[in-house]
Amino acid sequence: MDSTVMISGLELASWWGRRPHAHAASSRDELVGLLQLCRDTTACLARAELLAPRSITLSEWVTPGGESIDHPATVLHGDLDDLEARVLAEVERDPRGAVPTEIVIGGTTRIVEASGVDWILDNIVTVTGTQSDHHLVNIALFGDAFLPSDLLGAPQPERHALNAPRLQRALAEIAEAVSPLSPTSTKRAEARGFEVHNLTSNGHVVPLAPSALRRDGEASSLFVTDQVILGPRLRTGSGDEVRAGYLARAPETAVLVTLTTRHAMPPERLREELAFEAEGFAPLAWLGDAPEDGIPYEDVLVEMLPHGARVPPAPLPPAQAIAIGVACAEAIERAGRWVGGICPETIYVDADGRFAALAPRGPRFIATAPQRMRGLRSYPVPYEGHEVLALGHPPTRASDVFSLCATLHALVTGKHPFGANLGEIVPRVIAGAGDRLPGPLGDVLARGLVSDPARRPTAAQLAAQLRALA
Repeated sequence: MDSTVMISGLELASWWGRRPHAHAASSRDELVGLLQLCRDTTACLARAELLAPRSITLSEWVTPGGESIDHPATVLHGDLDDLEARVLAEVERDPRGAVPTEIVIGGTTRIVEASGVDWILDNIVTVTGTQSDHHLVNIALFGDAFLPSDLLGAPQPERHALNAPRLQRALAEIAEAVSPLSPTSTKRAEARGFEVHNLTSNGHVVPLAPSALRRDGEASSLFVTDQVILGPRLRTGSGDEVRAGYLARAPETAVLVTLTTRHAMPPERLREELAFEAEGFAPLAWLGDAPEDGIPYEDVLVEMLPHGARVPPAPLPPAQAIAIGVACAEAIERAGRWVGGICPETIYVDADGRFAALAPRGPRFIATAPQRMRGLRSYPVPYEGHEVLALGHPPTRASDVFSLCATLHALVTGKHPFGANLGEIVPRVIAGAGDRLPGPLGDVLARGLVSDPARRPTAAQLAAQLRALA
């Protein structure tokens, strides 16, 4: 497989353009002009599929008199169709009449691989508009797909030919509206006109990191921090994203990374809720703030997975699902507390299809974060019990038994026992009208899916009942 895109914490290369204006940088009229410049620049990048806007960050606020003030950065999410109206509405809320002098537009970029695979990745290209003695626009490039060699130093002529021309054409188009357009270089690459090149030393490309970062012949898709290298996106929702990856200091250690918008829950409480340790569960590597560069999310959860672990494909043979169920139920019993977040996507198996670990923190992490916009979260189908879905009660250890039984049904059949979407699932859960597997396995799962939590088996009892079927 071709290496995918790597994003570093520093810009690879950038281009500055300027357009003079006649008024003070703190003028709201001048803010409108800067917004239009950013819109025109972004439109050129959008046509080349280099930047599909998703967020606008307003910062560096000043008063009408030009005085800098302590004003938190404001992040607006969505597209740019109503950019001016939304930004100006935000500006009107400031009682001091302050305006932002820096606007950063981030979003997604289409990267084409030589194999024909297309990647849609976040903040490969950003646009920053600044008010000073001129209107300034900076187009910053973070992805190595536009370089002749990737960031690990391997030549990539086909990949470069598939992506670099789009960048060159877009920059040439922007240059007609922004004059002059001058490139700048960074520690990663250098820009020459509308092209970007790898930095070299004695004729050799200077790599970003040691070759230890390359695994199975491919680079990672995202370099987040010195701690974690991210691979391909596994799933994405409205305000969250889940990616595979591995630790930078130990490339043999696979991780599951969950990124979300900012939680309302204090970080200390969030860590307390998620940081339990028990045999059979993926250990928590770290939980905290996502880096600002290249990531349009605020909070990040990193769980360590067994080497080579993967989510089992459904449907599974009943015997394999029973063995997985026994191991999961025993792990839940050992946890000694409510676990939550159990569903088919949080169970991992090894290369032989045997249970490897549960990684249930991600769905809980996502469920407690606000959504960026309307739409489904990346874990859209609920697996909680009647008391949670129908009555709104807090989940308990009995809810975990319900979730595991619903998950085992899905692993065997490929379908949730109560329906395909929330509108179908909740009424059927209330009525206790779920689909039932035939035979002894169906009898065991049915006991765990009853509406009354008190009538369900404990996790230990469920493990024993499943073990008797093996």
